[in-house]
Amino acid sequence: MGSDSSFFVLFQEPSLTLDDAEKKLAYWKPARSGNGLSIKAGDTEIRIGLSDQPHVIDEAREIAEGADNAEIAKCPRRFECLIGDLEAALTDYTVLQGIQEDLHNLTKGFVFLTWNGNVLEM
Repeated sequence: MGSDSSFFVLFQEPSLTLDDAEKKLAYWKPARSGNGLSIKAGDTEIRIGLSDQPHVIDEAREIAEGADNAEIAKCPRRFECLIGDLEAALTDYTVLQGIQEDLHNLTKGFVFLTWNGNVLEM
């Protein structure tokens, strides 16, 4: 994952799968791409994967500390969303924001923006 061109949706629910994300994101017409999803977002592409690797909880703790939100530290899973061209995605923010909102609604988790270190309030 690029450190300045991705966002994470951190969450606790162990039963959520990439299939659940695909269904929730149906409006955006995701395509399966290897072990993930791919969504065209204007002039760019957003690739979405699911991770529950041991480093996820460690990074969640770091994010929680930076955001002063202890609940984030309890999230051992995340959707990792890599943006092909961040500038293009931010220019037409509708798709990017829609994907963030849909994944947040699915997970009841936290959306963390790597490019500025912010956790979105949703």
